[in-house]
Amino acid sequence: YRRNLLKCTELPPALLPPAWPGHAARELCAALYHALHPAALVYVAAALLNEDGPLPAPAPEYFARFGGLPAAAGVG
Repeated sequence: YRRNLLKCTELPPALLPPAWPGHAARELCAALYHALHPAALVYVAAALLNEDGPLPAPAPEYFARFGGLPAAAGVG
C-alpha cells in the first residue's frame, strides 16, 4: 500500500466504493510513518554509507509525505 500511495494520486471519493478500507489503511500508514521516521532518519544517517561516505539528507519531498513530517534533530 505504501509504495502504491507514494506513486499514485488519490482517486476522487465519488470513484471509490462505499466503506472503502483505503482511508483506514492510509491513516494507519501515516501514523506509522509519523511514529517511526525520526528514529529511522537517525539510524540511516549513522549506519548507512554510499561510495562517497554518509548518505545525503532526505529530499524535501520525503518530509512532505503524509501531511508533513518533522525533521529529526541533527539530520538534514
